[in-house]
Amino acid sequence: MNWQPNAAQLSQLAKFSDINNYLTYLTTHAEAETQLTSDQYQAARSAAAILLKNNIRSSWSTIQDASKTYIRSTIVLGLNDSNQLIRNYTGNVITELVKKGGVLSWPQILPDLVAAIQNSSSSPSLQEGAMGAIFKICEDNSVALDKEYQSQRPLAFLIPKLLEFTQSSSQKIRAKALSTINIFLADPIALSAKENIDKILPQIIQMTTDTDEDVRRACL
Repeated sequence: MNWQPNAAQLSQLAKFSDINNYLTYLTTHAEAETQLTSDQYQAARSAAAILLKNNIRSSWSTIQDASKTYIRSTIVLGLNDSNQLIRNYTGNVITELVKKGGVLSWPQILPDLVAAIQNSSSSPSLQEGAMGAIFKICEDNSVALDKEYQSQRPLAFLIPKLLEFTQSSSQKIRAKALSTINIFLADPIALSAKENIDKILPQIIQMTTDTDEDVRRACL
């Protein structure tokens, strides 16, 4: 794939059946052989991620299963990108995949994101990208995550992990983990949050004295 379109040209490619595979490739590849400048290429990547999310939202039922499999297996690479904007857009695409396909369509995504944060060999970019993706998934799928699937609730797995992440050495991880927990404390409080409330409330109180302003703000 030597030719890379600019942001305006991407929309003209929508008629091709494998457009979503290409958009995924473009989003997740930080470098490519292209005549575009670095800024132009990054703009094209951002546009590709936005268009990919929009295509998933509007045309999910017409996307071939093979393409869905490719997108899921590849898009996560964008969470480790050095460009924070690409990491954010990648999280948006992942969230849309979960939202449109349903929690059971991608059961491994939450464990994989948690593992990326827990892994001490993961780059700070990947850890922050994975934490941001978890926040987005929870924000857009809060009710679905607290439902039982084969006698298990995804949120019952996730809440203890989020509590663990509130003690991270990274202030960005701490703040985002607490913000994610807060999603499930809104009325009506999620069942999985109720079950862990005796651990959640003391942790929030402790974090009100955190050295980082963003973390303290997330306690409010």
